Amino acid sequence: TNLPYQSALNSPIEAPTIDIYAKGEVKGGFFVDYTRGKHWFGKFGLYGLGRADIKKKADAVLLLGGGSELDFADNTLMNLALDYRLGYKNSNYSVFAALEEVKLMEMSKSDEGDLNFGSDMIARLHAQADYRVSMFKMSPYFGLHARSAYSIMDSYYLGADWGMYVWEDRLGLNFKTQIDKEHLTLGARAKIWIMHADLTAKLPLGGDVDGIEATTNYGANIRFFF
Repeated sequence: TNLPYQSALNSPIEAPTIDIYAKGEVKGGFFVDYTRGKHWFGKFGLYGLGRADIKKKADAVLLLGGGSELDFADNTLMNLALDYRLGYKNSNYSVFAALEEVKLMEMSKSDEGDLNFGSDMIARLHAQADYRVSMFKMSPYFGLHARSAYSIMDSYYLGADWGMYVWEDRLGLNFKTQIDKEHLTLGARAKIWIMHADLTAKLPLGGDVDGIEATTNYGANIRFFF
């Protein structure tokens, strides 16, 4: 979108508008994996989920001026949430269904604004096959998920993880290839005992999404397990 404005030379110039969105979240609580017999497995989590985000529209002139007139209200929301997963495995095949981020109660909320992201839960279905030869692993998979903002048909994905692991899987290097309705995702993960380090790139498959030009997204993530 282009917005006209008057420059210091008193001549109209077309300035592009910019949509700004950023989200931060923190989870802390109790998580446990369980099995029942040879085939059934699952996961349960009870935790506090804190989120805050910003969603603003600004023009380039405002940003070049330092963005001091942008108002970022504190909309932090803390919920008590539940995750539950139930799955079945047989030989090297597995499938599971899960409900994630199920809101049980609101623990705290800022009075300055409402969260743009919302608090809706995720319903998820995932199936995969696991193959291993010596230290090499490969896991093709397929899945879909749904939240109130989008339907199941908008959220399918198909891909494979492949890599190598040693020292009873404490050390490893894994590569990821995945395709969905909008992106081709490429990733790499280094596993070092209690730490995972991830690098990802999401490459758009089309020129635009809902009228917004799609660009390549890059991500980096480090996780520690205790």
